[in-house]
Amino acid sequence: MPTNPFNFSVVAGLLNDPSVKELAEQIAQDPSFNQIAEQLKKSFEGARAGDGIPQVDPQQYFSSVQQVMQNPQLMTMAERLGSALMQDPSMSQILESLNNPAQQDQLQERM
Repeated sequence: MPTNPFNFSVVAGLLNDPSVKELAEQIAQDPSFNQIAEQLKKSFEGARAGDGIPQVDPQQYFSSVQQVMQNPQLMTMAERLGSALMQDPSMSQILESLNNPAQQDQLQERM
């Protein structure tokens, strides 16, 4: 029986986990995370206002992402989410297919 690729119940359950919520709240207080969020918000607001494509300074964005990735709480949360997703059969199929080079080529051709 094929699995439903849009069943996100595992993700919803994980996101409602109190320890994950606590980690997310800690990450939301991280200055580097807030800097990225503000940069993205401004770039998308500019795009909505008629500028077209969002304008992001790649160097500044990359630097901010590196700072965020150094946050141990973010890495803990990402590891927990990733392992939980891989335990769900439908989500693991999707994630594995995205990591399959042949499937990536097919997806790029379709786009």
